[in-house]
Amino acid sequence: MALRTALAALVVGGALVPFSAAAPAVTPDERLVNELRAATRSAQTAQRILVTPSRARAARAVAELERALAALDVARKVAPRAVGALESRSMRVALQRGRTLARSAETDIARGRYAAARAKLAEALALKAAALREFGAPLKREFQAKAVHRSFANVPAYREYSGVTASAAEEVVEIIIGPATRATANVGEPGRGVPASPGLPVTEMTAYQIQDPIGRYTTNWCTLDAGLIICPLRPTLTRDHLFTVAFTPKLPRGTEVLVKFRAASGRTSYSVYTVR
Repeated sequence: MALRTALAALVVGGALVPFSAAAPAVTPDERLVNELRAATRSAQTAQRILVTPSRARAARAVAELERALAALDVARKVAPRAVGALESRSMRVALQRGRTLARSAETDIARGRYAAARAKLAEALALKAAALREFGAPLKREFQAKAVHRSFANVPAYREYSGVTASAAEEVVEIIIGPATRATANVGEPGRGVPASPGLPVTEMTAYQIQDPIGRYTTNWCTLDAGLIICPLRPTLTRDHLFTVAFTPKLPRGTEVLVKFRAASGRTSYSVYTVR
């Protein structure tokens, strides 16, 4: 009863900003993947051109490499904002070594060393393929959704609990809560299961609650698997309703949490917050 009262106070005091009708923007995840794919296409084109080189074809290959380098430069700039991108060694290597190889291939072309240029492009392409494979599915914001951290500091029995309050602009049928890593980002995506890597240091949690606009509640249970809180929502979370769940131990300050939303339409969204 004390926790239910605490959650009620939490939700009432934590109403989220109303959603606008604006179309969702491209996420850093999507931009990173799009730029890496663009760089891959240009490098592949340059590689094909150099199979039967000539002076004119070499110039075309260099133009393609310039396009690849421009895409890599954008990818390098956006990578720090993509969830967990730079925690991946393969991504770091693809962004750094891939650019070096493309520049070196340009030098080889200028000096007529076409076989050497093709070999360097092959290496760069392999690096990008490995990075994209490890990165997995880019997080999308196909509808607006928001999650925020809550605490129960004023409820003595639950001071060691953390909480999440969330809302969405579409009917949501599943919410996944975990650390802001690629492992969490890829849960539920085709061919991806629950990761073996550790999630949040959570050992217990409450039932989730969904509050309607006039304060009525419905509750049900999430599951805890490898530190991920996975909530198939029955009932579902609809617009103008608030979802809340609490768990323990309390998350330390600075913890970055990723909350993924899957809508009844099949569309997805996400929110990232930092525990204060």
